[in-house]
This record gives sequence, C-alpha cells and structure tokens, in this order.
Amino acid sequence: MATGFLSHLLSNPAAYSVVAEVDGRVVGSNFLWEFQPIAGIGPITVDPAAQNGSVGRRLMEDVLARCKTQHFTGVRLVQAAFHNRSLSLYT
Repeated sequence: MATGFLSHLLSNPAAYSVVAEVDGRVVGSNFLWEFQPIAGIGPITVDPAAQNGSVGRRLMEDVLARCKTQHFTGVRLVQAAFHNRSLSLYT
C-alpha cells in the first residue's frame, strides 16, 4: 500500500517532492501538495538511524521555501497526534 501511495505522489504533477541522502543512501523525504491557495505538507519521513541529524528540519525548510517562491497564501501540515516528539517540534 505504501509503495502505491508513494508512486501516486511521485507521478502527480501537483505534488512537489524532495529526498534527503547521506552517502548515496536515502534517509528521508517530504512532499508538498501544491493546490492553491493553501499548500499541504506531508508525508515527511526520516530514517530512524538518521534522526537528530537535522534531516527533518532541512526537508521542512525546503518545502517551506518552495511555498514562499510559489506564493501560496498558506500552508497546512497534518501531523500524527500519537507522535509526541514530532508534535512538540511543530507546536
């Protein structure tokens, strides 16, 4: 199911995608749904082995910079409420 969902995202022209790599290995990804006027962020992924290395921050900075250059009036992030650590980052 996850493979099908990501294949859909990567083939959708309204979805901007960014991938983080370390030494040629994919360690994270993020997506931006570019539906005007409000863009949507996610899903964002970070390999647990790469956490605490600013990968997630850089992925978020990239899509937020994209929002600015594309002149969206707002941005929406859907976050899993059970993940307290990431919730504290966004609040």
